[in-house]
Parts: sequence; C-alpha cells; structure tokens
Amino acid sequence: MVDLISVLKSLFEFTLTPRFSGTTNWEVLKEAFEAYTQTDPRQRNHDAIRLTCQQSEVILDRDGIRRKVIELLRQG
Repeated sequence: MVDLISVLKSLFEFTLTPRFSGTTNWEVLKEAFEAYTQTDPRQRNHDAIRLTCQQSEVILDRDGIRRKVIELLRQG
C-alpha cells in the first residue's frame, strides 16, 4: 500500500514537470515507478514494515496497520 501510494505521488509529481505537461501514459507511469524504486524512502519503508512485523509487542490489526501506513507516508 505504501509503495502504491508513493508511486502515485511520484506519478503526480512527474505530470507537473514541463517535460510531461500534465499528461499521463504508460511511459510516464513506468518512469515514475522506476524513479521510486531507486529512492532511499522505498528501502526505508520496506525496512520499517519488516521491523514492525517482527516486533512481538506490535498487534497487527486494521488500525495498527493503518497508523503505520500513515506514519510511513508522512515520513516521505
């Protein structure tokens, strides 16, 4: 979920650049995805999710997961 939202954010930012001038197509989506996969936040998000799942005191219920997703998205 965090990856999907982050890729969509990246896609939105790509469409604001003069190069793409508000257009969206598969090429732009591919570039946005590739840009996100090469970022530090992607790795940080994946590490945080793994750590959260490994922590025995964390209860992974719907609200807990929702809070973690929101926290990761706010971090960048």
